[in-house]
Amino acid sequence: MATAYGRRLCCDLIQTHFGEFVQKVVKCLVYRGPLALADIARFSELNPSTLKSSLLVLVQHSCVQAYKVEHEGVGSAPPRVSTSYVPLCDNILHRMRFPKFLLAVREDLGEEAESLVEGLLEHGRLTLEQITQRTAAKAGKTEAEVVKGVKETFAKLVAARFIERCPAAEPSLQPKDSNVEPPKKVPRGAAKARGPILSAQDTVSEVVQRILKAAAPDETDRFRLPISMAGMSAPIVDNETTDPSSLPQKRKFEALKMDSKTAAAVDEKEVLWRVNFEQFLRKLRHQTCVDMVRTRLDAGAAIILSAMLQATGNQETSARQHHSVPLSMDAITQAVRSTPDGQHMTLERIRGLVAQLASDGVGFLAKAGEGGNSYAINMHNIIEARQRNEVKFPPAKCAAFFHGCLALVFSVTKVHFLV
Repeated sequence: MATAYGRRLCCDLIQTHFGEFVQKVVKCLVYRGPLALADIARFSELNPSTLKSSLLVLVQHSCVQAYKVEHEGVGSAPPRVSTSYVPLCDNILHRMRFPKFLLAVREDLGEEAESLVEGLLEHGRLTLEQITQRTAAKAGKTEAEVVKGVKETFAKLVAARFIERCPAAEPSLQPKDSNVEPPKKVPRGAAKARGPILSAQDTVSEVVQRILKAAAPDETDRFRLPISMAGMSAPIVDNETTDPSSLPQKRKFEALKMDSKTAAAVDEKEVLWRVNFEQFLRKLRHQTCVDMVRTRLDAGAAIILSAMLQATGNQETSARQHHSVPLSMDAITQAVRSTPDGQHMTLERIRGLVAQLASDGVGFLAKAGEGGNSYAINMHNIIEARQRNEVKFPPAKCAAFFHGCLALVFSVTKVHFLV
């Protein structure tokens, strides 16, 4: 959960991007935690139509996640299912990084990929058909003229994990797992809570993580291409076949072909896609680590670190984890020599740079495994070193900054007196 300043920034960002009504909804959720629709309506004082429209906007842009909780029925009554909404503060704050996301994808995959990602950031989530229509309208061409290029770019973005299938709209959670049960009745005369505000922010964070885990699609489905792009076309049957013995088999092929066409149409028209923020954060973090090593040590050490990050990046479970997956020296050597900049590095050079990165004075690599034959990247230490460098201000720069401020003050004062 965001800090006090983070919650305030979330509200300001939503107001800037979507307006006052949507900001009221986010403010209720950010400061009070998960709420049902009736509670949001009571606290925000919005009419039902405006409230539903605001929630749709927030869900569309992955700023809010809906989820269902099943409550046990009283006596013989059946179980009751309620829908609540929880804010995704991290996703809201990521909106400030959208320009960096676009620059990163442009450097990796080109302007076409940047345009496609820009559309997803602008609209929140789109189907492949909507992406094609947007590209055609932007280029002033027909869909048939751009569909091939769109699908090629789309496949590259999915392969790089920059975009993903959207999570479940309303995942179900058991009450014991959600920790967001309605407050129990209190004795008459006792103080009543004004709303279902959770007592601890870490509890809210745990709830959000459980909801996101329940909503996330399976890893194989998360980055699965649409059927029309996966080479899953049905077998082609000769239309001139007249052998009666072949007719049943022909009907099977035709049915299979029809099913494939239907599935492909559903995949393109109904399956929603969105930008994978985690992958962009991981890329920016890796880039920061490589730049820090290049500044602190040299270009050779940066090549080693970059190769190790490329080899272990897909195995990272979070964009904020402290250490990478360990790699043996043989795996590091193979990873370095598979890159254009490191293909001619000698084994002695690679070993020396790895030892330098793992030395006590640097600590950018940590020994792992039995006998310390493997190395893991200590990204936490690298990021901390980068942060320390950013807050350091040399005396000369401090003096120049101070003199600049004085000159600005004097100029403003002079103008004030002249006026």
